[in-house]
Amino acid sequence: MSCPDYEKDIWLFDELSLEGQQQLHTHLNSCTACQKLFEEIQSTKGVIQRAKELKPQLQHAAAFTNRVMDRLPAERESTSIIWQRVLESSWFQNAMRLASLVLIVFFIWEQRPTSYQITKLMPRQNDVFLNSIAFIKKYNENRKANTNESWYARYLKVKQSTNHN
Repeated sequence: MSCPDYEKDIWLFDELSLEGQQQLHTHLNSCTACQKLFEEIQSTKGVIQRAKELKPQLQHAAAFTNRVMDRLPAERESTSIIWQRVLESSWFQNAMRLASLVLIVFFIWEQRPTSYQITKLMPRQNDVFLNSIAFIKKYNENRKANTNESWYARYLKVKQSTNHN
């Protein structure tokens, strides 16, 4: 086996069988580069193991917890809770009652036969579509006849001719 093959075994040393570990030790005795890598990895594993076993000792754990909790942002109320409070408040309910009453009064007022509804005061225009088509036809006729005039002058002529009819 060559050094790159042994590097994998160096990284997995703890998982090797006894036979594999003995073969690796035999190679490490003859190769200084692999021996150096093996020592570095074993020392790193030792540091990690020692760090894992250490537990922090806080002398003033309660004070530390209080400082951390004080720096956390205050919990905000959710919008559903805020809306629930608004809808349950008496001033909002009274405002809704008043608005409903006003709408009922307007509805009843509009249903009276002598009411001054906007729709009753405005005359019905059943022939609006036909007038529009007639306007467009006259506009096109004048446009073809007077190509030297501006569009605005042609518009005024068409408007005057439709108002007289």
